[in-house]
Amino acid sequence: MLLRGIARPLLAGVFISGGIAELRDPEGHAKAVHPVVDRVAELVPMEEPPSNVTLVRVDAGVKISAGLMLALRPQVTRFTGVPSRPSRLSRPTSTGW
Repeated sequence: MLLRGIARPLLAGVFISGGIAELRDPEGHAKAVHPVVDRVAELVPMEEPPSNVTLVRVDAGVKISAGLMLALRPQVTRFTGVPSRPSRLSRPTSTGW
């Protein structure tokens, strides 16, 4: 349990810092993902594909959101009283198993 308490914020920090770095310099990251995005755009039929900068910004938002959810998950469940699924399954109910 102690390891999980330390590992979650550390892993969340990687997601959050990566997302912030992408938001600070979306053009630089767009140049890096340009070959992959162009290849995927050829395979997926669409009228006008979104710009690489837009895709990088969306990816940054997803990374920051995922990092925040990963870091804040224990606090949210503690304050809302909603247990996680494994803990619900491990407790016997009053009607039995």
